[in-house]
Amino acid sequence: MFQWSTDALLALLTQYGYLAFFLFMFGESSMVFPFVPSEVVVPAAAELLVTGVTSFCAFVLVGTAGATLGSLFAYYVFGATSHEALNHYGRYVRVSERDIDRARYWFQRWGEQTVFWGRLLPAVRSLISIPAGFAGMNRRKFVAYSAAGSALFTAAAAVFVTTVTAPLTISIATLTLLPTIY
Repeated sequence: MFQWSTDALLALLTQYGYLAFFLFMFGESSMVFPFVPSEVVVPAAAELLVTGVTSFCAFVLVGTAGATLGSLFAYYVFGATSHEALNHYGRYVRVSERDIDRARYWFQRWGEQTVFWGRLLPAVRSLISIPAGFAGMNRRKFVAYSAAGSALFTAAAAVFVTTVTAPLTISIATLTLLPTIY
């Protein structure tokens, strides 16, 4: 299933570019489409979309906007309606009132900056909005931390792909062609 999802997303990125990237980042961060991790798609999207400084800036802006808006969606769904959602869907997703209380305590103990750091960690990136919503984190702080963490993740992935993997790919291609030349 994951291979099919990844292939479909890469085809959409190739065809629709930044729009597909925005929708992916929104879907992954909002938990609407959490099936393909951003650790797979963001580097591939950077390889396809980043060709220079302007496209790098656009890539970071689009990725940040999609992830931040998706995170805000999850924050509202799980924050404003946490008790109603818990009563209705709690048994299906195995979330209890105790889990919500622990999430609130976690945010009180470790601080709201965990949203920023969570945006940089695999798997946590898309889930961090849930405890933030449960804990009733200040919306402006949530958006600021989410945007900053998402921007840093997106920029780091794009820099890595364009500076580390591109020369590596060229080196591998050169080494592969050498035996045919000589």
